[in-house]
Amino acid sequence: FERQKSLAETISDNVELCSAFLGLGSSYMGRGEFDNSKRFYDKALHLCTESGDNAGILKAHRGLQLAYNKVSDRANANKNKAKADSIESGTSEKIANGLKAIDNLKSRLIRYSAVAGKEILLEKSSLFYVRMK
Repeated sequence: FERQKSLAETISDNVELCSAFLGLGSSYMGRGEFDNSKRFYDKALHLCTESGDNAGILKAHRGLQLAYNKVSDRANANKNKAKADSIESGTSEKIANGLKAIDNLKSRLIRYSAVAGKEILLEKSSLFYVRMK
């Protein structure tokens, strides 16, 4: 993680630097060095917030939640848990709305194909991607 941090600083890449800080926070957590863990998760949170990396923000809040729980600071643990839960629920809503949009698009394409007399076959390639065959 130190090498990743060094490279990210060299190329001024906040997302990679955030990832390195998350890794360092996790490493210190595993070694039982909770103060160092919190320090690196805080740095990661700051950088991820600056760069708009929601996944990184979520990981930083979850890491801080765990670190604060380990030192019996329930107030800060609950604060970080609430923020992480809020991010997760927002992501779930976005996925649900995306799936609804895909279903709507599929039904519109099927109606169009019936009107135009054309056959359109759809296949789900992944959770986020539908393509025509």
